[in-house]
Formats: sequence, C-alpha cells, structure tokens
Amino acid sequence: MPAGRPTILTPELGARICELVKAGNAPETATESCGIHRRQVWEWIEKGNRGLEPYAEFAQSIMRARADAEIRVQGHAQSHMEKDPRTPFEWLRRRNPKIWEVPKPELLVKEDSSQDATSPEDLTTRRAKLAALLEDTDQRLAEFEVKDGK
Repeated sequence: MPAGRPTILTPELGARICELVKAGNAPETATESCGIHRRQVWEWIEKGNRGLEPYAEFAQSIMRARADAEIRVQGHAQSHMEKDPRTPFEWLRRRNPKIWEVPKPELLVKEDSSQDATSPEDLTTRRAKLAALLEDTDQRLAEFEVKDGK
C-alpha cells in the first residue's frame, strides 16, 4: 500500500459491510450503517477494481454478497410467486434494472385527434407492440427458469 493516511477499511469492517449487503442492503446503506459516509464504499470498490489491497478483496466480497442477495430473493420470488409476485420482482427490478426492467408500453394516443384511434393500421401497430412485449416477457421467464434449474 502506498504511504499516506492508513485506511479505515479493516477486515472486520469489510466483513460487516458485506454481511449487510448479503442481507439485501445496498452497499451505500450498509456502509452508512457502519458509520462511514455512503460514498466511501464506491471509492473502495474503485480502488479494488484497480487491484489495490485491501480494496481488491473487499470489492470481490461485495460482488459476491450482492450476487448472494439476488439469488436469495430470486428463490424467494419463485417460491412465493402465487402469493404476491410484485414485491420480490420489484426488488430485483430496482437492484438490476438492465436485467429485470419491464419495457413500458407506449400510450398509443394520437396527438392528431382528427384520426381515428381504432383505425386498422393503429390496431395492427398496437397488436405488434403487444406481441413484442409478450415475446420479451416469455424470453425473460424462460431465462429465469433456466437459471433456476427448471
């Protein structure tokens, strides 16, 4: 480690932050809960991504903790899907929107109100967009089932 001010990231502090992240908390929240400014965690992770110790080990531990939390919630979502699928799905969507975000269908209201919103062309467009949305949803469900081993 280069000379300078010693780090406050001790093995015990890193383990506590990772424990909180594994429980489902955001890294910022976990860090703040330990009395450290919430931005600090990303500085440590950035240093870890550059291979600096003890930050590299911490960054890897945070990645594993986040993955463990996501796996746990996915399992919970799968087992409680009939009761209320929205809660675990919402957590997953917020946690990793690139994977879990559901495309929002556009409102198909024409700005020019002189045109009939139920014209055959408009209905064809609506059907095509809905079919694409359903196909995307089916693909996401299939990927989820493959990850879950079904």
